[in-house]
Amino acid sequence: MHYQQEQCKEVRNVVKAVHDLCEAYKKLDPQHQQEAFCAALTEFARESGWNNR
Repeated sequence: MHYQQEQCKEVRNVVKAVHDLCEAYKKLDPQHQQEAFCAALTEFARESGWNNR
């Protein structure tokens, strides 16, 4: 039960972080939005263990 509650809390933290990311993203001009989008996807892939091997 405790594990499930902790995981639900972490899911909420992720959703909040994505919301904050989107708010910051909206403040960028289109060129920098594209740069930020690509960099964020690269970071997500790296942190998830996805690589080009």
